[in-house]
This record gives sequence, structure tokens and C-alpha cells, in this order.
Amino acid sequence: MDTDTEFLRTRNVSYYRNFFPDDAGWDYPTSIDNMVKQWHSIERAWGAMQAAEITSNMMYSRVGLFRLDVFYTNEVDLLDGDAVVPDWHSFGGINDRIFYGSRFNANIWATHRFRKLPDYVTETGIKGIKSEKFMKFLMRDVPLTRKRICFRRVRANGDIRFEREDGVDLCAPWNKGIPGVP
Repeated sequence: MDTDTEFLRTRNVSYYRNFFPDDAGWDYPTSIDNMVKQWHSIERAWGAMQAAEITSNMMYSRVGLFRLDVFYTNEVDLLDGDAVVPDWHSFGGINDRIFYGSRFNANIWATHRFRKLPDYVTETGIKGIKSEKFMKFLMRDVPLTRKRICFRRVRANGDIRFEREDGVDLCAPWNKGIPGVP
């Protein structure tokens, strides 16, 4: 885990703040900084996986990149697709919270964000980066499978946050029997 100081030594947040989307309803600079931290964390997790592969002399063929601060409410089968993303909260692009599939496709999802950002701006002419639309650009040559992957965000105090879209609980069919979930 990186400290904020280590993160700031690695990433020039001032540079990424130039890509703040004015029309996203975000808070400047916190929202763009958090997106860059998310990208950084995912890339670092990939690096940790690669280091473990070297140590064990074993390479993974399938990879899942999942948030750790969530409770999954339905089963996830890592073998049911080569490039799987959630079918919700895509905001005109691709949900950027979870990915699983082949190692090749997972590598693109996990490690190409920083290097492809200049290409995105140049090719689309879009200056303000919204992560989901950028992910659609990043994964444009990868045939994606969208699945109902349901989870609840769990806060440090144990509170469960529901994912909603237009006021509708996205995972209501999978909630039955989960403690603390109506």
C-alpha cells in the first residue's frame, strides 16, 4: 500500500487535473485526484501480481481485478468470459470498478490507462476525462461481456451502501438473506 507521499512522488496530479471534466458534477480537485489514485492502485496491484508470479514461477492465465471494500451479493465465475465488466453504472461507457477475464485483456484494463490518456485526448478531442467513457475507448478493441455483478460497498464503520441507478436498487434480486440488507 502506498502512502499519499509515495503516490504524489509517482504521479503528477497537477498534470491530471488538466483533464478535470467540468460537466461531471465532480468536486475539484478531489474527484480527479481520486480517479488517478484508483488507476494508480489498480496498476500497482497488477505489479504485485507479476512479482508474485516471478516468486512462484507461475503465470496466471485468468485474472480478476475486484474492489476490496465491497460485499459481493452474487457468485462470480472467472471462467465465464474473456473480458467481463458489470452491466450497470457505465454512464455512456464501461463500468470501471470490476474486471475479470483473460490475462491479456486484464492487462489492458489494469495497466494501459496512464499511457493511453494522451491518445484518448488526441483521438477524441475530449479534454475532460470521465473514467467510464475513457474505459470504453481503452477497451474498444476488446470484445466485452457485460454481466450483472452485484455488490454492496462496505464503509469502514460497517455500513452497507447500495448501488442505485435512477433511484433503483441495481441488485435487488440478489439481496434476499443478506444481513442488514432490506
